Amino acid sequence: MLRLFLLLILFWTPLATSADLSALITQAQANSVQAQYALGLEYQQGQNTTRSLPDAFYWFEKAAQQGHSKAMEQVAEAYLYGLGTDKNPQQAVFWLTKLALLGQTAAQTTLADYYQKLGAQRIDAQDLAQLWYHIASEKDPQAEAKYTQILEDQFNQQRARQVASIKQLEQAIPDANPSSATNNNSQQMSNNESGNNGDGSVASDYLLLVCLLILLFALVWSANLWRRRNQQKEQHARDEKHAQQHQANEQQKQLKKQKQQLETLFHEVQRLQGDKQKLTALLTKKMQASAPPPPPAPNAAAQNLALACALLGFNPAQIPDEKAIKLRYKQLSKIYHPDMKGTEEEMKRLNGAVKLVMAQRKK
Repeated sequence: MLRLFLLLILFWTPLATSADLSALITQAQANSVQAQYALGLEYQQGQNTTRSLPDAFYWFEKAAQQGHSKAMEQVAEAYLYGLGTDKNPQQAVFWLTKLALLGQTAAQTTLADYYQKLGAQRIDAQDLAQLWYHIASEKDPQAEAKYTQILEDQFNQQRARQVASIKQLEQAIPDANPSSATNNNSQQMSNNESGNNGDGSVASDYLLLVCLLILLFALVWSANLWRRRNQQKEQHARDEKHAQQHQANEQQKQLKKQKQQLETLFHEVQRLQGDKQKLTALLTKKMQASAPPPPPAPNAAAQNLALACALLGFNPAQIPDEKAIKLRYKQLSKIYHPDMKGTEEEMKRLNGAVKLVMAQRKK
């Protein structure tokens, strides 16, 4: 009994832990920021589930996006040291700056240490403006528009530099042709037409290259804008898919564990039932061996004779003579006869008893 009780306790404890973790996952998928942060801690510490830093970072980032300060600290640290994700100093500075604006002293100190390690490296004002517009774009549409404008300006500046370098190269090519014609004066007339055709071919090639580069940068810029506009939708789809896959894996693990525990419990119950049946059979066998033999069952004739003698008041082993039987019949007839407050049923029973006793007396 004690062993069965211990097995039930061992079986119930993992079920309760699994139920708590499943409830926490359900709340986190329902966008509960506290549940998301708590689930991140579960995966980070590996107490009630397998330790997984990528899963911990995933739920910390979800909570941080909703403004959870502790989750922001976890995400910044993950980006700084590559815990569950790739190192990304820019993302780390982004989350540390948001924490510093909330008054987090530790984040302010960490951010100052990071800038101090840069040493003599100059921090571009445009980069800082881009960072702050990025932070403000979450709540201010105008800041988001300015952040997009900065990205467009960066693309346009890069494209302008490339176009300028190509124009300089085109201008340098015609200047080289007169010197070549002076050094080769004897062949100027014969090669003039072929030289002009070559210059036109090179210029056409450079123009084609410029067009291809402009088209390429335009495609990259358009793809970047399209990605930013659809990022939220894609992130939601990935979150839902990840959550469903994670939930399915957890349910499969729990079902497998429960099946193993049920099989163990079932085998234990079968063993206890077998022991009980063996013990019952052994006790039954001993009781049958020690019990006295049952008395023989009386036959129907002996039972009827005993009832008849009891009705007449005689002992079956000492039946009197016929005269005493008739005398007793007359006495009882005065009691059982219908005219003497008796009944026909009682009178019939008396007559049958007398006949049976008389027949037994004659044997």
